[in-house]
Amino acid sequence: MHQLCSAAAQAPQGFQELWGWSLPKLHKEFAWPASVLSSLERYRASLGLQPCIEVPVDVLLPCAPEWPAGFERLERPPLSIHWRGRRALLSSLSLQQAVAVVGTRRPSNHGLRMADKLGRALAQAHWPVVSGLAEGIDAAAHRACLQAGGSPVAVLGMPLHRVYPLEHRALQQEVAQAGLLITELRDSASVTRSSFALRNRLLVAVTKAVVVVECPENSGALRSAAMARSLGIPVWVVPGDALRESSQGNNALLLSGGTAADQHSGFD
Repeated sequence: MHQLCSAAAQAPQGFQELWGWSLPKLHKEFAWPASVLSSLERYRASLGLQPCIEVPVDVLLPCAPEWPAGFERLERPPLSIHWRGRRALLSSLSLQQAVAVVGTRRPSNHGLRMADKLGRALAQAHWPVVSGLAEGIDAAAHRACLQAGGSPVAVLGMPLHRVYPLEHRALQQEVAQAGLLITELRDSASVTRSSFALRNRLLVAVTKAVVVVECPENSGALRSAAMARSLGIPVWVVPGDALRESSQGNNALLLSGGTAADQHSGFD
């Protein structure tokens, strides 16, 4: 999509006409590789032939200036982003000026305390705190960020009007008021377990660093850390109790080269 926007900025035909060109014509004119043409075809199948007409204000398309550049490095970038909250934070995400805090839904007291300390420290250092609004570490980091007057960003695995878990309804509203909610799923989209796994790639792509607070083996947080490494994004890890199952993932990350993070780590 960025390829098309760049071409439109230099071409007399303009974006709207180029959007309707056939794939062979686009290939002949701009010599785009098959991977770019395939991505464009997915966008057009989703958005139709007139994507810039009556686009809701809470929908961000790849041609928008706030579109996170990190999305284009993903193997499967989102077709669009639905958002609610402070639009100014989209600019921070577009520049990857945010830090993700991730971990297990069933943390120890130590994990909760560390998520709280990290959320507060990042907020006080004026870093938006990105997480998934799940139970456990995610919620603790969001709450701490809010209490410190920071800017929480929740990347959802569901449409904006949905809440999961239900007991996070008030927290989700607070995040929307003080920070930002984003999702790639439109209101009518169905939600499956894979939706929550897929949102992790977006969470990673908008951040400057990922902090893993506490997680067991085979955790989604480990997959987020692996994706961050593949994108060249630093991974910080809170050292965990060697005898605690919920810390086995942390310690494995440290052994494989993760940078240790503790309450004295600086985020400025």
